[in-house]
Amino acid sequence: MKAPQSSKQDAPNHKQLVNEQRRQARRKNLKRLLNPKHVAFVGGSAMEEAIDMLKAADYQGQIWVVNPRYDTLAGLPTFKSVLDLPEAPDASFLYVSKEITKNIIPELAQIGAGGAICFAAGYSELGENGRNQQEELNELAGNLAVMGPNSNGLLNYFDKIPLWPVRDHEPEQFKRAAAIISSSGGLLFNFNVNSRSVQAGYMLSAGNQGFLDQSDYLDVVLDDPRVSVVALYIEDPKDLISLSHASAKALKKGVPVVAIKTGRTEVSAMLAQTHSGALAVDDDWIDAFFSRCGIVRVHSIPALMETIKLMTTTAIPKGRRVAFLTNGGGDKAILGDAVEGYVMELPQPSPTVAEKLREIIPHFATVSNPLDYNAYYAGSGADVFAEDNPAQLEHCYKTMLEDEYDVLVMMRGSRVDLKGNYEPPGPTEKAWIAATKEQDKCVIQLAKLPESMPLEYRELLIANDIAPLQGLEPAMVALDRAIRWQEMWQEKTKLETAVVTLPPIPELPLSGQLVSEAEGKSILSSIGVSVPKHQVVSPTDVVSVAESIGYPVVLKVIDPIISHKAKAGAMALSLMTSEAVEEALSKMTKRLAKQNIPMNKLLVERMLTDAEKELFLGVSFNERFGHALTFGRGGVDVEEIGDVDIALLPMTDVEIENFVKNQRVTKNLSENIIEQVIDIVIKVANYAFSERERLISLDINPLIVTRDGKVTAVDALFEFIEEAQ
Repeated sequence: MKAPQSSKQDAPNHKQLVNEQRRQARRKNLKRLLNPKHVAFVGGSAMEEAIDMLKAADYQGQIWVVNPRYDTLAGLPTFKSVLDLPEAPDASFLYVSKEITKNIIPELAQIGAGGAICFAAGYSELGENGRNQQEELNELAGNLAVMGPNSNGLLNYFDKIPLWPVRDHEPEQFKRAAAIISSSGGLLFNFNVNSRSVQAGYMLSAGNQGFLDQSDYLDVVLDDPRVSVVALYIEDPKDLISLSHASAKALKKGVPVVAIKTGRTEVSAMLAQTHSGALAVDDDWIDAFFSRCGIVRVHSIPALMETIKLMTTTAIPKGRRVAFLTNGGGDKAILGDAVEGYVMELPQPSPTVAEKLREIIPHFATVSNPLDYNAYYAGSGADVFAEDNPAQLEHCYKTMLEDEYDVLVMMRGSRVDLKGNYEPPGPTEKAWIAATKEQDKCVIQLAKLPESMPLEYRELLIANDIAPLQGLEPAMVALDRAIRWQEMWQEKTKLETAVVTLPPIPELPLSGQLVSEAEGKSILSSIGVSVPKHQVVSPTDVVSVAESIGYPVVLKVIDPIISHKAKAGAMALSLMTSEAVEEALSKMTKRLAKQNIPMNKLLVERMLTDAEKELFLGVSFNERFGHALTFGRGGVDVEEIGDVDIALLPMTDVEIENFVKNQRVTKNLSENIIEQVIDIVIKVANYAFSERERLISLDINPLIVTRDGKVTAVDALFEFIEEAQ
């Protein structure tokens, strides 16, 4: 696909330009808020804990308190109004009610303040009235960068700046770490007290995103070279186009973005009349958006934490080849099952390495990957291969790693005695650290249970660039997502033409006007897609036309337009004789009459009898995401099967090729067939995007692959906006 052509709708209007200018000004002020030279606390005694926490962090900037009724708060003199402050504060913490917030925010904007944390709740989360109040407050804020409403604040661990509502911990300091941007403030409290050694340099509570959305936070933290990975906890992604641009920036900088998205997306396409609209539902759109933008998705908090920990503490995998080592047959079996369904590969040791390993491990042990090296629990003598002999363990580990792997994993956690005391790191850890010291690779030590990796272990491993992963399932997700991110990054950055950002979304209705199958096939023919021989006829001419086309034929009602003909009984297949055609026509007439459906025009079409596979190809529209390809298994039961994937448009030819080849339905097709399918998908994608301001959806179902190596569109249904009369 060529670069998309601009249209009238693509050109920004005055309001869009003003909003974009305000967005950029707010992002600039957000940087002031994240690392302020002065902080103003606005509120009463309830904010004393927040002030104490900032003091305890040894904050070196100015701290001002605004309260018209007190002379001092938290040991500091107060100002009666923000207008009385010595200068415009970089940061303000608004620990006040909605009514007072409405007065304070425009005053801060008036004096040129940087940003503010709006702690007050009761806005968009309460419905339409709250949304209106939130939008009014947004207009009053001007260029002020406001977190919230309903924000718990921020933690900047890079510079030891907590703007946090309670004093619940002592801030650490990191030189390089993750940034966590969360719609849920409560979730950040959990991150803050985690026992997983997740290193977060920024924790930002986005709240209702009434002023800044997650794209703004993402864009700004990406300008900080100390950020190694960004985690997004998303309830509502808000401005998807802006988020796609921020994600493109992350890809360009090589910073992974990991997301967890809760809830279901409202999908207007469910109201569409075509199969594609019914198939592209729920989280499929979010998955397609993340895939387009190079964002990896997880589905649980433990998986999110382990993923960002892996990406922060060790190298991101350069490939899929994983070496697993463990000292237990049960662990070996568990690992073999655990990798099922993930992208990692477990190549077996080469003959040379296998021979060396047999000389090291006991005779009853088996050389394999995963490797159960079966060291004795204890033993005396320098040559005994035992768990308390780090030199022998290191020799074994280094031997296993002589083969080329991308990821090196030791599965072992700490043992616990009868009193619940953990053993300290021992020979296994020392040997694993020594064996992987010179390896510029992703190195992991994995504990099956989260509680089997105590703090002393985690700190030792992190200090040696080894990721201490906790819990088998979240660890497998973390490793899988790290590999997938690297592959996406390589694919999207090596292709200069790769499309990451979303184009402007056209304003289309949720449903429109269907055109007849004959018109749809005419469109397909015009763009170079093969369709069967067919003719539109009145009921009286069906038999004669069937004779001229040649049997077997298919009979379909096309006037009136029926979107799901098979369900309505408005089609008949495999008609071999004129008598069969007459009988099918008679039965069809009676069935439709019972449904009060007239039968004005029919399509008589040559039937393909040597079908080898049925595919589905469609395009659907969503008012938040735009247009998307829908591709997968086809047939009359396509909606029940649901074996399809979607990808957002536009796409380059190379991206379409990869999309088609990666589908389950094309795995066993010949190279010739796949090339034809790719060509058809490219043509349909180009057409759909060129007609994006009027096309709502289209179906090609089925797209039949015949035994003679041809691909033909057998059914076509197009839905456009209704033309003005």
